[in-house]
Amino acid sequence: MPSWPRAGWSTSRIARRAPLPTLVFNLHDQFEELRASDKYARMRDTIRRRDTAVQGTLNPMVNDHGQGSEAAQYSGRAVDEQWEAPFTSHAPDVTGHLVAEESR
Repeated sequence: MPSWPRAGWSTSRIARRAPLPTLVFNLHDQFEELRASDKYARMRDTIRRRDTAVQGTLNPMVNDHGQGSEAAQYSGRAVDEQWEAPFTSHAPDVTGHLVAEESR
């Protein structure tokens, strides 16, 4: 594995490392459009094949769109099926009251 100059690059997946801070958005509509045009499977297979070529193994946290927990996929680490995202909401609930409980 290459050595990286910054301490924050601790991801185990080489393909997820970037030379600069990076934000990636995966819009739900993009997946739906790929499925509607019969391009989803080909795109998924190409990405997985390339990831395996770079990393040596398929990312164990990757599921097909709509399968499994999205929070677990985006957690950046291997987690089991009982894992729950550590989340505290500070947004008002539907009644307008603040919700500050940890999600469980």
